[in-house]
Amino acid sequence: MMEPMLSCEDVMDRLWEYLDGELDPDTAGKIEQHLDACSLCYPQYDFQRAFRSLVAQAGEGPVPPGLRRKVFEALLEEDALTVGGGGSGSGGGAGWWARLKQRLGNGGS
Repeated sequence: MMEPMLSCEDVMDRLWEYLDGELDPDTAGKIEQHLDACSLCYPQYDFQRAFRSLVAQAGEGPVPPGLRRKVFEALLEEDALTVGGGGSGSGGGAGWWARLKQRLGNGGS
């Protein structure tokens, strides 16, 4: 008995996982089968694939001078706002940076 094709909603929900090669072969095959047959989903897939490729190409060059510093300072500022109560972050008052370090196993460093 042939399995029913995935719905458009199912395919769109898993599209990035498909593009990133994160799905098991069976699920990836079902998505590919749907994309081959669906005139509504294929253009979205084609756009996302091209967009992903463009972003990857744009990210291949060196980081502009000062950008790392600016990003790091912005992250620290956001963390300070969240910890100080001025931000909208969740986590019982802990800033997102502290929560990330804790998740990564570096809670004390």
